[in-house]
Amino acid sequence: MGEKLPVFSSKEFIRVALQLGFQIKKGGKGSHTRLIHPQYKIVFTIPKVDTLSIGIRHGVLKDLEKIGINYEKFIKLLSVGFLIFIKNLFFGLFR
Repeated sequence: MGEKLPVFSSKEFIRVALQLGFQIKKGGKGSHTRLIHPQYKIVFTIPKVDTLSIGIRHGVLKDLEKIGINYEKFIKLLSVGFLIFIKNLFFGLFR
């Protein structure tokens, strides 16, 4: 993975993870979100922040590669969410 790691928030990552079949596991004190994939038994504990640190982003992408989600597919899923956000923002201005 020689590409530059994209910058994304915990909300953006959680949205993509839910699309990939991860489920939110209840519990904790609220400063983190725990995600688990029922088929692959992969668990992510993601802090609720505006920008995930480079170490967390790298680790998440590395773990996703183990289940067949490569860098390019992750970027596409992340981009689709951004485009939907822009569309909603744009159309919300003219309502």
